Amino acid sequence: MELTLEQALEGAEAWLAAPPNPGQRTLAIRGTAGSGKTELLRTLAEQIPDAVYLDCRGLRAEDIAHRLLQAWGVEDAGRTLADGVRRLTRDGVALLANVQWADECVTSTEATRITGDLVAQFTRTSRAAIRFVIERSADRPWVFLPTRNELVLQPSRDAQAADTSLAGTLTQHPVLPALAAAELRDVPLTVWEELCRILEIRLPQQGLRGLAERLSTLLQVSVDADGQVRVGFRAEAVRHRIRELSRVDHAAVVTALVESLSERRTGPWRTTGPVGEYAARVLGLHAVHAGMLDDVLSDGRVLANLDATGLLRSLAVRWPGGVPQGGLAIDAHYLERLGLASAPHDEWVTWLHHCALSRGEERLAEAIAREAGARLPWRTIWSNCRPYGMFGRFGKADNGASGHPSSAELTAEDIAAQAAESRSWPVPETGPPVRDIFDGWESRDDIGYFRSKRLESGHWLFAGASGHFIVNVQTVPELQPDLPAMPSPFMDASITQAGVWECPAPALAEGAPSRAWLEATFGRGTCRQLREDELPADLVHTESRQFLMETGLPALSDHLPFTATIDAAETGLVPVPWPEDETPPEVSGPFYLLGTWTGGSMLLDGETGAVVQDGSTGYDEVILASSLRKFFILLRLCHEFLLSDFATNYERGDALESLRQWVEEIDPVTEDTLIWDHALSTDLNQWVAM
Repeated sequence: MELTLEQALEGAEAWLAAPPNPGQRTLAIRGTAGSGKTELLRTLAEQIPDAVYLDCRGLRAEDIAHRLLQAWGVEDAGRTLADGVRRLTRDGVALLANVQWADECVTSTEATRITGDLVAQFTRTSRAAIRFVIERSADRPWVFLPTRNELVLQPSRDAQAADTSLAGTLTQHPVLPALAAAELRDVPLTVWEELCRILEIRLPQQGLRGLAERLSTLLQVSVDADGQVRVGFRAEAVRHRIRELSRVDHAAVVTALVESLSERRTGPWRTTGPVGEYAARVLGLHAVHAGMLDDVLSDGRVLANLDATGLLRSLAVRWPGGVPQGGLAIDAHYLERLGLASAPHDEWVTWLHHCALSRGEERLAEAIAREAGARLPWRTIWSNCRPYGMFGRFGKADNGASGHPSSAELTAEDIAAQAAESRSWPVPETGPPVRDIFDGWESRDDIGYFRSKRLESGHWLFAGASGHFIVNVQTVPELQPDLPAMPSPFMDASITQAGVWECPAPALAEGAPSRAWLEATFGRGTCRQLREDELPADLVHTESRQFLMETGLPALSDHLPFTATIDAAETGLVPVPWPEDETPPEVSGPFYLLGTWTGGSMLLDGETGAVVQDGSTGYDEVILASSLRKFFILLRLCHEFLLSDFATNYERGDALESLRQWVEEIDPVTEDTLIWDHALSTDLNQWVAM
C-alpha cells in the first residue's frame, strides 16, 4: 500500500520506537523520484538526535562503514569492518539516504554491497542492537532489501509537470544528455566537451561552463584539487530521468575514446590528461551500456589501460548474478579476491597478461604486453598454470599439458622435471618482483609461496599452487625495488562475485553417465558390469537393469568420505530386508545392498529404482537419489570436486556452492535434505581425495 509522507513517517517512528527485533533490523523506504524519501529520513534525523544520518551519494560501502563506526564512538576501527563492529558497545540507528546513488560511478552495484554486506555485518555480528532505515528507489533493482519490511511512498503529483519541464530543457540545451551519459558523478569540462564532440554536439568549454552557471538549479560546478572545473547534476534522479528521455550512443563513445587514445601513443591513458584518466576509470561501464564489454575484454590495448577497480565495476554491472567461467573476466574476479586490485596498476596488468597466456589467449597476451611495454615489472613467456575457475584437474605438469606458448626455451617435460624438485630449490637472495599471491588462507597449497630458480637463459622458472611458469624480467632483479605491501580490504565483500559454474557437459548428456566418464576419475575398470542372468529376477526396474548391465556399478572404496559401494563382480546384488516391520511409503522393495552411507546401509529399491537408506545412517530422509544413473552422476561430480587442483580456496568455495546447485538440479529429490547437506557441507568440504 502506498502511503503519504505523514503516514510513512508515523510507520517509521513506530518501528523505531518498538524494541529491536533481531530478525528485522532493516526498514526500507521506497518510492519514485520526488516522493519524499530523503525528506522522510531527514525528518527522522531531526526527531532522533542519536540517529546517524548519512547521504550516501557518491560514497562507497567502506566510506559509510568508517563514518558509522566513528559516529558510534569507535575511534580505532581495526583492520577490518568485523574488527570495528565487534568494538561497538551501544545500540544505534543509521538513516542511509540516497543509497541508490552510492559510489562515484553512475552505473554501479555499490548499493548492493551497502544493503547486503555492510548491513549484514552490523546487524548480525555486533553485540549492540544496530538498526537501519534505508532509502530504496522504486526502480533500482540492485538495491536489494527484504520487501516484507518496507514503507512505500505515494508518487509525487508533480512528476508529470517535472517531466514536461525537463523535456523542454533538453530540447533547448542538447548538451545535457552528453553530461548525463557520463559515468562519473561529476566530470571535468574537458570530458564533457569530448563527450559532446563524440555525440556530434558542438559547444566549446567556455560555453559549457557558462551554461552550467546559468542552470545552477540543475547543475553544480566545483573546482578540484588540481584546479579543474568539474560539472555534475545536483540531483542524480534528474540525470537518471534524462538518460531515460534521451538515450545516447554509448558504442560511439567507446569506439571514439579507444581510437583517439590509442592514436596518441604518449603513455598510459591515465597520464594523458582528463579524458584519458576518465576512460581508464569508466570506459568499461560505457561498454556495458553499448553491449561491447566482450570486445573490451578481448582488446589488449584497452585492458592494459583500464584501472583495475574500473574493470571490476564493469564486470559487476555486466554480471550482477556473478561473473561466468571461461575467460579473462573470471580471472579478473579471482585476482580481485587475491587482493591484486589494490596493487600498482602495472603489476595488475602483468597478472592479467599472465592469466591470458595461461588460458591460451596468446594473441590477447601479446597485445597486452605490446601496449604496456617496459612498464610491466615482469612478463610471463611460458605458462602451464591452471586458469582460474576450472573444475577438475588441469594445468599441472602431471597431466602432460604442454603449456602456452608451445614454442618455449625448454620442453614441458624438462620444465616438469625441474619443477618436481622445486621444494628443494634454495631461496635466492634476489629475484623477480613476482608477488606471492598464494601465501595465506587463499591457497590450498601446503607451501603457498612461489619457488623460483634462475635458468641459464637468464629467465626465471616459478612453481606454485597454480602450476609452473617462466618469466622474463624487464630489469636486473637486483635493481628491482621492493614490492609495496598491498592493503588488506576493510570489507570482505568484493566488487565482483563468481557466478554458478557450468556443470560438466558429460553429467548432463543424454544417457549419462557413460562408463568412460565415470572411470575417468573413479579409475579404469571400476565399473563392474553384470550379465542379465546375474541380476535378481525381482529387480524389475528396467533402467536400473540397463545401467547395471551396460554401464556397470562403480566399486568405490576410498573415493568419497561419506559413502562406499560394493564390488558387484564379487558379491552380486544381495537382497536385504528392510529393518522395520513396515517400509516407509516412499519405497516399495525388494531391496538390494549397494554399500554404505555414513556407516549405514545404502540400498537399491528394486521396483522404483531409487537409491535409499534404511535409517541406519542416522538420517530421517529415506531417498538418496531417484535412480542409479543420477546417483552415480552426483557421486562422480563430488569425486571430481575432490580431485580438482584449485589454486585458491575462493575457487574451491565457489565450486562447492556450484556443486550444491548441480546436485539439486540433476536430482530434485536431494533439495533441502539434511543427508546431502551434511555430505556436501561437512564431509566433502573437509576431505582430500586419495
